[in-house]
Amino acid sequence: MDVDKIGNFIRKLRTDKDLSQYDLADMIPIDRSVVSKWERGEVLPPVDKMKILCDIFNITIDELISGELKTKENEKEHENNLFNYLLSQDIKNKKLKLTTIILFLLTLIVTFSFLVYYFIETHNTEKIYRITGESENYVLRDGILILTREKTYMKIGSIDKKNTYEIDDYEITLYYMKDGKREDIYTGNSDLVLKDMYGYNAVLNNSNIDNIKNNLYIDIDGEEVKLNLLFDYNNNNYVLDDWIDYNNDPVNFNDNLEIDIDKIKKEFKCDDIFCKKIINNIEINYLLSDDLIYLSEEDINISYDVSNRKFIYLSDILNFDITNGVLNCKSSSCDNYEEIYNKYYTNIIKNYLK
Repeated sequence: MDVDKIGNFIRKLRTDKDLSQYDLADMIPIDRSVVSKWERGEVLPPVDKMKILCDIFNITIDELISGELKTKENEKEHENNLFNYLLSQDIKNKKLKLTTIILFLLTLIVTFSFLVYYFIETHNTEKIYRITGESENYVLRDGILILTREKTYMKIGSIDKKNTYEIDDYEITLYYMKDGKREDIYTGNSDLVLKDMYGYNAVLNNSNIDNIKNNLYIDIDGEEVKLNLLFDYNNNNYVLDDWIDYNNDPVNFNDNLEIDIDKIKKEFKCDDIFCKKIINNIEINYLLSDDLIYLSEEDINISYDVSNRKFIYLSDILNFDITNGVLNCKSSSCDNYEEIYNKYYTNIIKNYLK
């Protein structure tokens, strides 16, 4: 396709009609500079403008793209020019479609990569622990530890001196044991909120909490109180909160619950004194005259005192109880008490409380 020939043809048609470039541009309408580019052979008119030009000059499309009027002698050549032009437009459209698809896929890949990166960077980076503790003379409750990717916040909570039932603020030292050596984190009033160092330089952070949480202590008037970190929440869910099954969430220790007698009578096999149910080889028992739920599985025995909110777990290798959120470990180690507590209390016992 001879672009210069087409440009000269457009110029001749315009001048034959005694039109200026401005006149032709207004009739289309386009900017005069575009007409000038066509006539200089710099660019071809787009398809929609070709039709307008054909209407203005009363010619056919094959005459325009051939750059001359059709005669019997050049009729075949015009047909070939039209065919080649249509073929080139088809190829051009296919390339445009392919380019559009490639750009769309690249955009999709970049967006997906960004979402994956964002997910990796933010998923499971926020954790909340409830803090409890007990020693010979003190009981600590209602403490909280919040870990995020950038900040760490910790509040020791209330400290109750046994036998006197006094709740007061104390001068404490928060520390952890590392390789048998004491590493102090904070010294000051127990009522203050500890704002730990920034990000991954923090003493308490997401990367080291699993190593430190079982070795945290506070010193109150020279008395050592071991801290128990009860896992409460982290942002590792793959769905929105509205879709979460809250029966699988850690318990809120401030729940004021009682036995749901109607649900037990409906789901359990009961006589006048005793109700019993078996779920996945776990036997659940409830005495109608009692305020306790008993569970047994192989050599494991569990009980829950609803009035005192006391959970007791007893097996050959592990023995502990949790009362109002305070862990009392009676074994050499209770590292997996959170998993056990959630399995039996949160997923089973709590279903029969209201």
